Amino acid sequence: MCPIPSGSPGCVDVPPKNSTKTGYDWDVLGEDMKKNRFTEEQIIAAVKQLEAGRNAAEVGKEVGVSKHTIYAWNKKYGGLNSDDAKRLRHLEEENRRLKTVVADLTLDREALKAVISKNGWSS
Repeated sequence: MCPIPSGSPGCVDVPPKNSTKTGYDWDVLGEDMKKNRFTEEQIIAAVKQLEAGRNAAEVGKEVGVSKHTIYAWNKKYGGLNSDDAKRLRHLEEENRRLKTVVADLTLDREALKAVISKNGWSS
């Protein structure tokens, strides 16, 4: 029990003990909470409202996200239209894929170098 009155900034309610592995029933905190995925068009519309002069808290409340999310979206998507945002997402996915390919090839190269040096086949 928290000595500070309930609802105060320093007081956090801990979920009740349960027989789960960690000793707490974290499902109470919202296991069924769905992570919202917004389309680029929705994000761009929210950013455009922010750029038009609306308050980030108001835009966030209307969209259903925090003002911090609005600021993050503004940092990432500010000044883009929906086509640019789709292209950005596509390029980010391609970059992620290429990074994994480079990592795999680097591991293969290092393994081959180890085999060559172990067998004395250096040139």
